[in-house]
Amino acid sequence: MLDKSVPYIPFTMFRSSNAPSLPKIQLPEGYRLVFYQPGDEKDWCRIETAVLEFDTEQAAADYFQRSFMPYQEELMRRMLFIENAQGKKVATFTAWWTEENDPRLHWLAVLPEEQKKGLAKALAIRVTELLHIYYPGQDLYLSTQTWSHHAVKLYRQLDYEILQNQNYQKIKQFLLRSYHFLILYLRCFHSFSFPHQRLLVLKYLICFLIVFMCSSPWPPTRVCFVSGFLYQCIVGSSSETLFKQEAIFSSSPLFLGTIA
Repeated sequence: MLDKSVPYIPFTMFRSSNAPSLPKIQLPEGYRLVFYQPGDEKDWCRIETAVLEFDTEQAAADYFQRSFMPYQEELMRRMLFIENAQGKKVATFTAWWTEENDPRLHWLAVLPEEQKKGLAKALAIRVTELLHIYYPGQDLYLSTQTWSHHAVKLYRQLDYEILQNQNYQKIKQFLLRSYHFLILYLRCFHSFSFPHQRLLVLKYLICFLIVFMCSSPWPPTRVCFVSGFLYQCIVGSSSETLFKQEAIFSSSPLFLGTIA
C-alpha cells in the first residue's frame, strides 16, 4: 500500500551483478508462485488498484493493454503472481526491462489483507533471480519513490542501492529540511499534552528516517548512532539532554558524512 502521507520523491535503485547471493524463498503454507497466463490481466488490475497504484481498475486495464499486452509471450515468463490457499491471486511482480533494454523490476503489489506475510519478499527474490538469469552480468534496476518506503526497506535487504542521479540531490535536500523540522518538533515534544500532537512528531520522525535510510548505504556505526539519538529523543529525555544531543548530532561527521 502506498503511503501518500509522506512527501513524494522518485528515485532509482540498482543491484550489482556481483551482489551477494539471495536468501531462500519462503511462502506461507498453501501459497505458491505462478506465471502469468492469458486472462490474468484482470487479477493484475485488481491487485494494483487495491494498493492505490491506479485510481480505477479501468485505468489499470488501459495501462496493461498499452504496456504489457503486446508482449504476451514475454509475460508468460516474466510476470509473476502469488496464489493463496484458495487459488486467488493476491500479489504480483514482473521481471521486465527499461527503455534502454536494461533489466527492470516492475510493479510490485500485494493486496492489503495479504500483507505482512512475506509475499513481497518472496516475489522480490524470485524476480531478482529471473533477471539475473535473463541478463547475466548486468546490474538490475527498479524505479520507486518515498511513498513505497516499505518496499524500499525490502529492496535494501536484498542489496539494492540508490542510484545517485539527479533525484539523489532532491533526496539530500529533503533530508536536510526534514532534519531541521524534526529538531523543532522534538524541542516541543515534551510540552505536548495531546496524543495527536505527539503522533505528528512521530509521523515526521518516520518520514525523516525513510529518506535518511534511502539516501546512502549505512555503515553499522552510523545506524547505531542515529538510532540511539532518535530513541533518546522519544522515550523521555529531558529538554536539557535533548539540546545536548542535538548539538552533538548536528555537528557529527557521521551525520554530515551521510548527506555530503
